Amino acid sequence: MVQIKHRFQSFEEYLSYDDGSDKLYELFNGELIEMPPESGTNVQIANRLFLIFAMIVGIDRVRGHGLELEVRGEPRNRYPDLTIIRQEHIQQLAKRNTIRLEMLPPLLVIEVVSQCVARVPKAARCGASAVGGFPAPHASSRQSRPTQWLDLRRLAWGSPRCSDCRRVEATDESVRVSPGELQRDRDFIAKRSQYQDCGIPEYWIIDPETKTILILELTDKTYTEIGNFAGSNLVVSPQLGQLNFKVSQIFDAENQA
Repeated sequence: MVQIKHRFQSFEEYLSYDDGSDKLYELFNGELIEMPPESGTNVQIANRLFLIFAMIVGIDRVRGHGLELEVRGEPRNRYPDLTIIRQEHIQQLAKRNTIRLEMLPPLLVIEVVSQCVARVPKAARCGASAVGGFPAPHASSRQSRPTQWLDLRRLAWGSPRCSDCRRVEATDESVRVSPGELQRDRDFIAKRSQYQDCGIPEYWIIDPETKTILILELTDKTYTEIGNFAGSNLVVSPQLGQLNFKVSQIFDAENQA
């Protein structure tokens, strides 16, 4: 994960930035954090859904991971794995694939829960302060050798919390963080709150580990669970109605029709 050192004073200043690459960045406390590539599993699931939704709403209204959403809090932007936009968005996004807060929100956003690998130093403990979003070690735990710190900024908006730090067991080895831990916080808590705040009518959380789709609908400015679909369940979307595909079709290649 690469940090770009320049600090942006506003979202507008960030939008004018161009490093000449196709990299995606989250804007956190004025700094850019490069987005890591998606896993092959997540890409497969998103691609299968892309084809399904393109047949329903038209290919121009289905956007993949490159679509950017301006949100409140930290980070200031998100890149859903899949987004169903409104007809008016097609023209609005012609120059830049970013939905601003002053625009109407998209109809539906989808996130596929990922696994990630993080390295944290064995002696690391949560300190009383954090520098640049990273937990500061206690003086007694400082080491002369270089250490790598878990980037907690990408878990949620705001400053890292002690509870975030405790979710990873300190070790010198790489830690496999399951969807039930750090990544689950991003999709089930942080993004859920930010998408709810943006007024996005419908939010799907797809979990490849449990092979389920949790569907949330915005009711009175709060997300409520419509259902947690699995196996042979036909998916029901509040925005699009009953969809003619089973949950198993997006997880298993042999179930592709």
